[in-house]
Amino acid sequence: MDWLWWPQLALDLVLLAGMGVLVWRLRGSSGARPATPADLQRFIAEATRLSQDFDRLLAEKRELVGTTLKTLDDRIAHLQAMVSQIKTPPRVQAPRQAPAPAPAQTPVPPAAPAASPGGQDFRALVLQLAGQGKSAQEIASATGRPRGEVELVLGLTGQS
Repeated sequence: MDWLWWPQLALDLVLLAGMGVLVWRLRGSSGARPATPADLQRFIAEATRLSQDFDRLLAEKRELVGTTLKTLDDRIAHLQAMVSQIKTPPRVQAPRQAPAPAPAQTPVPPAAPAASPGGQDFRALVLQLAGQGKSAQEIASATGRPRGEVELVLGLTGQS
């Protein structure tokens, strides 16, 4: 062996002995007592409660993501339908003869105006549905809008 091995070995032994003394002092001065079964039961109960809270929060987030994805899928389908209408060239029709007069019919009441995006109609519809006791989620499903947008309208009108 090389002569440098001996001082290195001696230094390692001194360091190891120093670490042993430190560990012995730390264990003796900390006053730590071993865990009792009651301590372990409290720990398990707390861990169980935390895991249940975590599971509940995950379920809420999963539901929110599902609702958001459904809304996005609906909007994508609507946009695709609009694009296909735009791409379809208008059909040129031959001029027709004037149609024969139709028999007299009872007048049909005008349909309710469609809700314009972000307009007063949407807000009025949200308030009407809220007045019927529907939840924000039910209103969002009925209007095809995100729940957050419905909650915003309800919050701004003081009906959260």
